[in-house]
Amino acid sequence: MDYYPSTGTVKTSMDHPTQGHTQMFRRDLDDGGFARVCQEPRSHTGHGYQTKGGKGGY
Repeated sequence: MDYYPSTGTVKTSMDHPTQGHTQMFRRDLDDGGFARVCQEPRSHTGHGYQTKGGKGGY
């Protein structure tokens, strides 16, 4: 998990069981949304987008 304070963005990276390596970026989270992501990185906040890596890559 990475946090970018200048944009208020949180990035989580994980290996998804069917999609492979993924990164989820969530922008403009309020305190409650940030706390949810910290407790459960797979939580859906309604503020974000996902990227998928290629074979074996990020």
